[in-house]
Formats: sequence, C-alpha cells, structure tokens
Amino acid sequence: MDYKNKYIKYKTKYILAKLNNNLKGGSFIVKNDDLIEKLDAKYSKKNIQKKYSKKININIYDSKYQHIFLYCDMTFDDINPIIKSLENPNKNGIIIHIHSGGGDSSAGLTLYNICKKIKVPIYYYTEGQTGSASTYLSFGFSKNRIIGPYSIGFIHQMNDEEKGQTDELEFKKNILKNNEKFYVKFYSKFSHLTKNEIRKILNYDFFLNANETLNLGFIDEINNKTRHVSTKKIKNLFLISPSKWTEYLDSKEIIVNIYDCIFNNIKPIINISDFNQGLESIRELTFILPLLNLCSTSPIDIECIINAPIVETSVLIAICCSYRKMTSNSMMIINFTNIKGEDWQPKMQSIIKAYKTNHNIIKNIFNKYTKLPTKILDDIMINRFIFNANECLKYKLIDEIIL
Repeated sequence: MDYKNKYIKYKTKYILAKLNNNLKGGSFIVKNDDLIEKLDAKYSKKNIQKKYSKKININIYDSKYQHIFLYCDMTFDDINPIIKSLENPNKNGIIIHIHSGGGDSSAGLTLYNICKKIKVPIYYYTEGQTGSASTYLSFGFSKNRIIGPYSIGFIHQMNDEEKGQTDELEFKKNILKNNEKFYVKFYSKFSHLTKNEIRKILNYDFFLNANETLNLGFIDEINNKTRHVSTKKIKNLFLISPSKWTEYLDSKEIIVNIYDCIFNNIKPIINISDFNQGLESIRELTFILPLLNLCSTSPIDIECIINAPIVETSVLIAICCSYRKMTSNSMMIINFTNIKGEDWQPKMQSIIKAYKTNHNIIKNIFNKYTKLPTKILDDIMINRFIFNANECLKYKLIDEIIL
C-alpha cells in the first residue's frame, strides 16, 4: 500500500473514532461549532479576564430594589406593562429579570432606549433565556449585566417572511443589510468581539451558555452566590406539570411566589407532581431555566417534596433544591432522548449547538447535585432511565424518603 492510501486509511479511522466518541457522549462534531470554542478559549485567558472583569456589587435577592419580571416575547403588547413599571422607578434601583426568546426587533429597541433614559441604576439579570430582541437589554448595558449559571443566550440574523415583487424585495434586502450593520456594531460595542467575529457568529445563530457569555463579554457576572440560610417560617407551593409549559409566562407565578418567600425570610416548600402519561419526553428545556437558576442560587433553603412519579423536567428542578424528599411510591423518569433545538432555527449547525448547550446544562446539574455514575451521566441524552425511591436515595437524587 502506498503512503497516500495509508494516510487516507489512518485519517478515516481517526475521524470515525472521534465521531463515535462524541456520539456516545451525546454531542456531535460540527465544523462551525469550533468558532465559538475558539473564541471562548481566546477571550477566557487570564489576562483577558483580568482586563475585562467587572464585579457587580448587588444582591439579586434584595427586596430594597424594584423587581420587574420580563417573562414574555418582545412584542409591543408584552412590553407595555414593563414600560408602565418603569414610570415610577425605585430610587434604590431596578432589577429586570429577563426570560425571553426575543420577538419584534423594534419592540426590543424601544424598551432598550427607554431604559437608557431611566435615572436610577438598572441591573439586567438573565434568569432564564435571552435571545434575539431581548438581548438589547441583557447584553446592551456594560457593568450591570448578570446571568444565571444555567441560563442561555443567543443572537442571530434577522428572520423575515416578506413577499412581494422583485423591486420590493430588493428594497427590503437593503433594509436588512442596514439592520445587520447596526447589530454588528451594537454587539461588538458591548462584548470583547470584533465586528468580523460578530458577523461570523450571526451567520450560524449560535447558542451561548453562561460561561461563554461571560468569556465573550456579553455579560459581566454569573450569579452563583448562595448561602442557604435556614428560616423558621415555611410556605407550601405547588408545582404541577412543568413539562407541559409552552410559554415564558408559565413559570412566572411560582418564580414570583418564591421571591416573595425570600424577601420575607420564609422557606418555600415546593410540592412537585408531574407524571406525563405519554412517552414523548422533554421537548423544550427553555421554559424551566428560571427555576433551575433560582433553586440553585437562592439565599434561603428551598425544599421540595416529590408526591408522585415525575418526569425529567421536574427532576431537574427538584435536584437543584437544597433539600429533597420523596414519597416511597414515587419515581423519577428520565428521558432526554427527544430534546430538541428551537423551532425557528433554520440551520443544522444551530440546532446541534442548541442541543449541545442543553446537554451541558443537564449533565452539569446531575454532576453537581447527585452521585449518578459516570456511565449514566455519559449516556443521559441517549438512554432512558427509571429510578424508584430507593435508587433515588442511593444516587443522591433525593435526601429523604417519606411515607
């Protein structure tokens, strides 16, 4: 065999072995995904971090601030209540809790410009997801941008479904090009990235996890401060079927209730029931992200009681709580095999990147809060698991079995 054929055979074997290892771990090789990894490595070097690091002296869970929950799409109807809340700002400052995938660029830009005029300090906390038009707020103000440890952000090209004649579409193309120039300039101004690097990212609609948003300069601090102080008062809250949530508002009620407990030094006890009769599994991780962040970073203890079999959406929420109880006839059903990217994503690279970001969040949570074996953790995205109460206690998925 000549040297050329030997090289081709060796290279093919190497690529197949690498692909197999990645598939086993629930991830994929995507050439364009290397861009984020390279930029992340470039800007996470110690000298870069030291140069750009900004510590924000604020407690997210302090009731002295005005707390506004932007849990919605960015439309003019949705942001009107937010604008009204800003009319009489608290003199101590405002914390805007952001959980939005974006929407109307004009609505996002309108809210951004209104916030620029507010005289009191405003802090922008990405508590769940931020993307598209909502990143004007979450990424667009230096020195006061915070993100939860299990939050995600994304930026992308403009999407448009315009129809018309050739000259009309050509005119619309010019509008989109001008908008793109603004986006490139805007995101470059409020990050460490060059305009050329921003253009490359926009081409592939990439998701960014919390560490990537920090390293690339889109935010200033990750909120992982937690004390878990015990309290004398308790309040029972009920969380029924979060696996059915399909809107950003779905999590707002229980989030606000937990914040009310924190502000009044009351321990919330979350009673969880979420048995899905179907086998479709979790389809969308986005909507539970605020609860994952709140339960894992709360300054007071958050206890959960699992009253019935629960699926993976509620499993993730439960294991982030500071103390976890489970009835003896309950179980945990874990099936992430059908998890998906966002419906709007047109490119396979974007869908795979979203999948990998979700995988990173899921695996990190199980790794931090449980004692699941490495074999199970490696296969968490490609195999299905059922754990009864005793197995949950064995693997530290819970802390106590109750009758």
